[in-house]
This record gives sequence, structure tokens and C-alpha cells, in this order.
Amino acid sequence: MEKLKSYINKIGNIINEQNLIHITDLDGKITFTNNNFCEVSGYTKEELIGQNQDILHHPNISDEYYKDILKTINNKDVFKGTIENLSKSGKSFWLRGVIVPSIENEEIKEYIYVSDDATKEINQQIELEQLEDQEALEELKKATTIHNNNLLESIPLPSFIIQDKKIINKNELFEELFLIESINEDDIISSILGTSYGEYILDITSSSCILNNIELNEQTYTVKSKKLTNSEILILLISI
Repeated sequence: MEKLKSYINKIGNIINEQNLIHITDLDGKITFTNNNFCEVSGYTKEELIGQNQDILHHPNISDEYYKDILKTINNKDVFKGTIENLSKSGKSFWLRGVIVPSIENEEIKEYIYVSDDATKEINQQIELEQLEDQEALEELKKATTIHNNNLLESIPLPSFIIQDKKIINKNELFEELFLIESINEDDIISSILGTSYGEYILDITSSSCILNNIELNEQTYTVKSKKLTNSEILILLISI
């Protein structure tokens, strides 16, 4: 029996040294915490003991999720999972492990939390996802550019696309008409769209409309616009 007790104590010491541990009573008040937990959370033992563990709850985690955890352990089952928590400094830290209800005489006496620090792993995963999102965005931009190029070259009229009052794409017919290399693009936009351009940008009320008529190289053109996206507008010059 003594040998068994010694063996159990050794296991307990190993768990305590390798993991983050804290214990709460049935009301969620923290009754014990080890040094590892204090180091990761940023709190001292004195700051944690007697406090409700709600101080660790992160606003990213819904109340419903916490209720599901409580329902599991109150049913005398072990909860397993990874939870985002809030440190004393206001930063996130993630604990991955188990919450075990301590039972005596078929009654729950306390809850034991045994976890490892998954913060570095989760942060790396978040960074990877953000990188993948950025790469996907870049691919989308490339695809949009290719689409716009194809669209403009398929139009047999001088045409260009504007975004945020800047020309982002144009076809060869438009370049030939304006010799765009030697003319300021802001001047081009002003001469073609005039004062109606600012009003149109501020309140795009239709997917397609005629803005005005202009004279270019002794030729009269009707300026027609067509909304491609919320920020991109196709401008067409139609000779009349």
C-alpha cells in the first residue's frame, strides 16, 4: 500500500510539474493553482485564490459554450477541449486539456483543470490562416485583373475602369484616343466625366447610366458608365 501511495504521489508531482493546474469549487471560485498556471496567466496565486474563474473568461468564447462545459462536468463526465482565456495583461492564451469533476460518495466536490499551454501552436495556426487568406486575396486580385483585361479588350469602344477616382485599367482604343502616356490621368477623368463624376461616385443609384456628352478630336462621344462592383465602374465612350 505504501508503495502504491508513493507511486501515486510521483505521478501527481509529474503532472504538477508538466501541466497547468487549477481547481475550483462548485461555484467556480478558484481554490488552488500551480506555478505553471500562474506563469501563463500572468496572475499570482494570491490574485487567483478566492476569485471566480470568470476573470479568465475571454469575450471570444460565448456564454453558451461555457454552459455546455458546465453541463458536461455536472453530469460527472470529463470535458476535453481547447479554450481561449484572458491573461492579466489582456492577452489571449489557450489551454488544451481536461476538466475533471472530483467525486466523493457519488457527489461532485470540486472541478480539477489539467491543461497544457497551446498558445504558441494556436498563434502559429492563426498566422498561417491569415497568410493563406492573404494569398487567396492576392490570387483573387490577379483573377480580377485578368478578367478586367479580357473585358476591356472585348469591348470595341474606348473604355476604362475606375476605382476610388483612379484609372485602374484601360483598353488600347482608349489609349490611342488619349495618348495617355503624356496626359495626366486626373485631367483625363475630369475632362471626360466632368462635375457629374463626383456626384455619381457619391451616390451610385443604378447599375448603368449615361453621364454626359464630350468632344474629342472633333468627334462627339456619349459617356456611359456601368457598375462592375461596389468600387469599380466601367466607363465607355460611344461615338455619335
